[in-house]
Amino acid sequence: MSNFHSQSVAADHLLRTDEVLSALAICRASLYRAIKAGSVPAPLKIGAASRWRASDIARVMAGSYGEEQI
Repeated sequence: MSNFHSQSVAADHLLRTDEVLSALAICRASLYRAIKAGSVPAPLKIGAASRWRASDIARVMAGSYGEEQI
């Protein structure tokens, strides 16, 4: 049972759209333009909800998202 708890603590936190907008200090339209341009990852769809991995947004903020893309 403790192994499951360790794995769930290590799991990546999912951010809501408003949290991503706040973290990146951009508006909703700019977010979706950045997704289309490939500078921000597309959201994970959970039902009708859009969620982003916190680690992906941290990489965007650090300027390292998409560096491995050619």
